[in-house]
Amino acid sequence: MTSAGSTGRIRQDLLSLVTFSWMTSTMRLGARKALVEEDLPQLNDAQVAGLLRASFGKYEEQCAAHQASPQQVKAPSLYGHIFSHYAASFTAITLLKIVEVVLSILSPLVIPQVIQFLAPKPDKPPPFVNNGYALAFILFGMIVFQNLCTSAWQALHQNMSLSLRAALVGSLYRKSLRISSKSRKVPLARNLGAFFKIFTQTLDDRTKLLREFLYGIKIIKFQAVEEVFAKGIAAIRHTQLKALRRFTVMLFVIVLCGFFQKIFVPIISFVTYGAINGSMDGHVIFPALALFQVLFGPLEMVPSLIGTFISISVSYKRISEFTCTEESPANELTARLSTDASTDGSAIKIDGGTFTWEVVQKHAPSTSKKQSKAAKKAAKKAAKDASAETVVETQGSEEQEPFKLEDVNLSIPRGSLVAVVGSVGSGKSSFLSALIGGMRKTAGSSSVFGSIAYCAQEPWILTGTIEENIVFSDESVRPNIAKAVSA
Repeated sequence: MTSAGSTGRIRQDLLSLVTFSWMTSTMRLGARKALVEEDLPQLNDAQVAGLLRASFGKYEEQCAAHQASPQQVKAPSLYGHIFSHYAASFTAITLLKIVEVVLSILSPLVIPQVIQFLAPKPDKPPPFVNNGYALAFILFGMIVFQNLCTSAWQALHQNMSLSLRAALVGSLYRKSLRISSKSRKVPLARNLGAFFKIFTQTLDDRTKLLREFLYGIKIIKFQAVEEVFAKGIAAIRHTQLKALRRFTVMLFVIVLCGFFQKIFVPIISFVTYGAINGSMDGHVIFPALALFQVLFGPLEMVPSLIGTFISISVSYKRISEFTCTEESPANELTARLSTDASTDGSAIKIDGGTFTWEVVQKHAPSTSKKQSKAAKKAAKKAAKDASAETVVETQGSEEQEPFKLEDVNLSIPRGSLVAVVGSVGSGKSSFLSALIGGMRKTAGSSSVFGSIAYCAQEPWILTGTIEENIVFSDESVRPNIAKAVSA
């Protein structure tokens, strides 16, 4: 049995995973009183998110080496790292699954032996065990052991999945804090398969266009070009729904085939067997039905497996590309130092600092021709009708000289309140971005002493509708949307 123990931590073994006995102590406590957070046992040290993320340290080093020398160092394999780190779990799950499958196939073969014992026929061979209790015990033991194997591999699979997810989330979060501003502008959807490629790319394009629309909503309303942007968003949305519809139809056809297969395969099999003068008695019918039931189980999982495989393929390519993107070197960012490191009481100090944004080659999104033409037409019309302040990014391939902050000298004492004032486009937002590492430092020194908090002027846009971004998971706001629109 497993419990939280005196240390307040979960202790698990294979038996407790199979029987879920590790939850016994918590359930008993919950039966006596309402559980609070302090009553829940803590995770094992091996299941802590920080240690799980550290398991990707070697892979992160290989990604950094590949980024530094892409021609000499081959890009690391995320699959290879996952399989090597979780090899023991994969092996145990595979062996348990093989035993389960073997037992599920052998169980129907024992049924004819039981029938022969209960209703013997002279033309049939005798049971391999001429004892009814022994046959019942063998059949019962096979079914119980099969269920134990099923519970064991499912428990191991769940633990491995949670650990892998925690490690991936931690690694991606770490990467997001170190990625360069140039890499942030590189689209992640590339070289995906068939309909999911179009769906994912149009999802990125629609989110970007919606973000631009919300960023420049004031100017867009002043210039009355809402319909232009709405047509661009609708065109991308139409392509996205078209790809999703095709993918759903494919899955529906597969599910439909599996449904009819489950109905007609037994019927056709028995009709064919009877047509060739086969014996239609209990020795044949009951084992055959049991075997069909065993075979239909995996077939029913085919549609979900196809969807899961495509999702895994898409996620793997996007994550692999993201983890191998360029990181900002420490010497090109504003240094983050402790408060005691400041010798003159400064909170922020810059000496001859020069900061620049990254140069990014703009690429037209590789979606369908119809969507690309519609989006390009909408963007060009919006750019023509709106003023220069309208946030519209046209699709082209020309490079522009990035904005720079040159020879910045600044010292802000600790505890002071400072306002940065300037005209539009003078670099106020860029200056704040330079302090938090958003711009690349090319010269001078820049240091921030102590902790720093930053509230960006750009809103956080959810991947969804405009209404979902307004509600932002607060359903109490939804009834007021109609009133705001009418006003």
